[in-house]
Amino acid sequence: MRSEDRMPRTCVKDLKVGDVITDFYLVKSKRVKESRTKKTFLDIDFVDRTGLINGKVWDNAEHFNGLFERGDVVKVKADVVEYQGSRQFRVQNIRRATDADRPPMEELMRQSADIPGQMNFLQERIAAVEDAGVKKLLVAFFGDPEFVKTFSRSAAARNVHHAFIGGLLEHTVKVLKISDHAAALYPGVNRDLVAAGAILHDVGKVRELDSVAEVSYTVDGYLMGHISIGLLMLHQKATAVPELDRRLLLELEHIILSHHGEREFGSPVVPMTAEAMIVNHADNLDAKTEICLASIAEDPNDTEEFTQYHRLLNRHFYKGTKRE
Repeated sequence: MRSEDRMPRTCVKDLKVGDVITDFYLVKSKRVKESRTKKTFLDIDFVDRTGLINGKVWDNAEHFNGLFERGDVVKVKADVVEYQGSRQFRVQNIRRATDADRPPMEELMRQSADIPGQMNFLQERIAAVEDAGVKKLLVAFFGDPEFVKTFSRSAAARNVHHAFIGGLLEHTVKVLKISDHAAALYPGVNRDLVAAGAILHDVGKVRELDSVAEVSYTVDGYLMGHISIGLLMLHQKATAVPELDRRLLLELEHIILSHHGEREFGSPVVPMTAEAMIVNHADNLDAKTEICLASIAEDPNDTEEFTQYHRLLNRHFYKGTKRE
């Protein structure tokens, strides 16, 4: 169906208690549960680019459970009700969307703002690198139009932070900016190495994650993880850059391997250079700040001062003054 032939979608953020909707959403999760009276029901999280809403299928749960899967775009008919202070769908009917009526994924998945502008910033920063070998290595990645296209649309994570179209680029640019500012404060730090490490620290995520429908792991992602994939990608490009000093290459490899900071968080080694320390902390700062802001923005209960408990970071977030 052509976009001009469709009625405008009702975004999650615009849903109001009392609405009766028939519209398309992406299934983030689906669980079969039992009520206290032993009645089977479906518990579903629906998302679009503006937020998340939970829904329940109370009748014919077994039938509807077989009609769609997690990650599908579905057409939903539901009443918007209130439950414990939050909006919720009471689903009357649901089916998988067809090729003929499915809306564009850009309407359903959150997308980073100004992807072309962020990529331009990244390209300009690469052009400013002074070391010839480091610059040629970065151009080997970002001079490839197909790689640039994939990198620009990739997510940075499945669901932890920057889990949206363009999330990897947005996260990379922020880590680069933070790292550049930090490197300028410390004489003796190799700023070209810091910039290259910030730009390439998560490069393996272009092969680890698939952002075509929902953000999910690829086979490579499950079996290898983005740190190992990134190291392999770096080796492949470096073989064509004889100008790159082998010691600098080793230190860049170290930044990729150590950027999670601790072995318990997935890095095989801890940061052992000033440049690796900077990239590690810049990565951590941006990821956790994004988690905080996203938790506040997406919290389903508008009347509470604190968000729901965030299990990964083991805390609630205080909403404080309303942020625009």
